[in-house]
Amino acid sequence: IVHPSNFGAHRDKFERLVRGELDSFSVEQLFMRKDGSGVWVARMVSGVRGSTGRLSYFIQVVQDISARRAAEERERAMVQQAPVGIEHSTLDGRILQVNPKFCEITGYSEQELLALSNSDIVHPEDRGRERDGLMRQLLAGEIPSFTTEKRFVRKDGRTIWARRTVSVVRSPAGEPLYLVRLVEDVTERMQAEERYRATFDHAPVGIMHSALDRRILH
Repeated sequence: IVHPSNFGAHRDKFERLVRGELDSFSVEQLFMRKDGSGVWVARMVSGVRGSTGRLSYFIQVVQDISARRAAEERERAMVQQAPVGIEHSTLDGRILQVNPKFCEITGYSEQELLALSNSDIVHPEDRGRERDGLMRQLLAGEIPSFTTEKRFVRKDGRTIWARRTVSVVRSPAGEPLYLVRLVEDVTERMQAEERYRATFDHAPVGIMHSALDRRILH
């Protein structure tokens, strides 16, 4: 009943159970139904021993988790195909997971990013800028998320501007587990704003912006 692609995948755990090194173990495994279709199950295996300690037989508790696995697969596909960069990190900034768009934005491969922390890719002048304020409020549960714009340093050394929305994933008890960052490259927009600002500041004519009540704004 075990699907051929999964057959023997957990033989080492069974052998350790037989030798008495494990009392039980749990795995997720693909089974094959009578009609040939696959079904994902959570399988908990324990051993029953006689008075001499010799293993007599196994008890296996099997639960159908196909719906949960399908939901996880849909979520994984959504993350992989998202048009914005997605990054998961520890509370101290070590990178745990990234999607392809995040790799494209930073210029690093997934393997390279998993060996880095956020401080390694954020511009030195922008590091820790949110730690004392917004991040503290986020971890304390005072705000659900926050958005900032920071400079990143790509692998090729080029500086880019990124718009980051940061949220936190919590345990059922409410404890912060890890951070999720949605990252968008806004370099072109920032450069356009800078060009506009330069034009405004150096214009050969006077320019004034005012509110509808005639208050001078710029």
